[in-house]
Amino acid sequence: MTQYQSSSAFSGGGGGGSSVVTTEGDIIVGNGSGEEARLPIGTSGKVLESDGTTASWQTPSAGGAPFNLDDTGSGSMTVEEEQNASFAGDNDTFYGVEAGANVTTGARNTLVGHNADVGAATNGDAVAVGYDAEAGASCVSIGSQSEGSGSQCIAIGYQSKASGASCVVIGTQAGATDADNVVIGTGAGRVSGFGDGNVAVGRSSGANAQGDDNVWVGHSVGAAATGSRNTILGHKAGAAMTTGDDNVWIGNQCGQGLGGASDRLIIENSSDTTTPLIDGVFKTGAAPTLKFNADNVTAVGQIGSEINDIGASGTTKTIDWDDGNVQFLDMTGNVTLTLSNPISGFAYTLVVKQGAGSQTITWPAAVKWSGGTAPTLSTGASDIDVITLVYNGLDSEYYGAANLDFS
Repeated sequence: MTQYQSSSAFSGGGGGGSSVVTTEGDIIVGNGSGEEARLPIGTSGKVLESDGTTASWQTPSAGGAPFNLDDTGSGSMTVEEEQNASFAGDNDTFYGVEAGANVTTGARNTLVGHNADVGAATNGDAVAVGYDAEAGASCVSIGSQSEGSGSQCIAIGYQSKASGASCVVIGTQAGATDADNVVIGTGAGRVSGFGDGNVAVGRSSGANAQGDDNVWVGHSVGAAATGSRNTILGHKAGAAMTTGDDNVWIGNQCGQGLGGASDRLIIENSSDTTTPLIDGVFKTGAAPTLKFNADNVTAVGQIGSEINDIGASGTTKTIDWDDGNVQFLDMTGNVTLTLSNPISGFAYTLVVKQGAGSQTITWPAAVKWSGGTAPTLSTGASDIDVITLVYNGLDSEYYGAANLDFS
């Protein structure tokens, strides 16, 4: 059935002859006798309907109303099947059934889709595109049932949700709360208590995780993790992680068996956490450790340990090999040494410099010498002796050799 909106805007009369029209807005129609007849102007809001034989003004049928253009607010436009009578914002654009139904005074909103709307009636600068999409102030939501309800956030994808400030969420059912998070991937992130400053990229990456300043990249990486400042990259890397901070894990399934490790560096293309290819520990307040579990390690260029100056000897001195494989001792008197933190199979070098001369060293009982006798150090002032020690952890012994009197 054809419908024409009545607006009481047509004028009657005109021409040179008599007319059946008597009132402004009347319409001339043909009657059953083929003669002109007057159809009086309809009341406001009525539509002109034809049943194929006669025409008459009728109340619009449901779903049959034409699109309405509304410029109630300055510079604004709504295009919808049901007029939003409460709208009074400026420079807004709405398109779709019930689009912008919640807006009252919000300005500069672009809402496209059935029920596309803003989170609060006064929100402005929002963009929501898709069925039931919702955007907060200065937010962008694109996708069916997407929700960008935080401040200055972006949510793209079916049922994606960015409810924290300055969050970016891209992916079906991806989510992020709190602030400054970036989540990309189907099911990635968390819709409550996610934490701040996290980056999760990959399907289910960071799913249901909590913590701050983490980087998770890969399928199911860091799922359900609660630590902070972790960087985990690789398919299902850290999938069993629960707690733990300041880790760096890289590789397919890397670190899968570790639940609460902290300060750990692992590079491995499997779930092996006992002998990964590269295994390191970031020690707070001490030298970190790094272990290569490989049959052969080749370096292009130099590799080694810088000499560590442990200062004046005094009468007792502890040499910690964690401070370096090569250490320098300045003799200021006869001294008794303690050696700590050796690694089985490692070789250590101690450079000894005489002070006034003739100072001696008492060695730990674990140090063994060729022939069973410790060397006699050089006696001249400023003489240099170089002692080499190889540690055997199987027997908890050092095997020493001396090169004397570099002067």
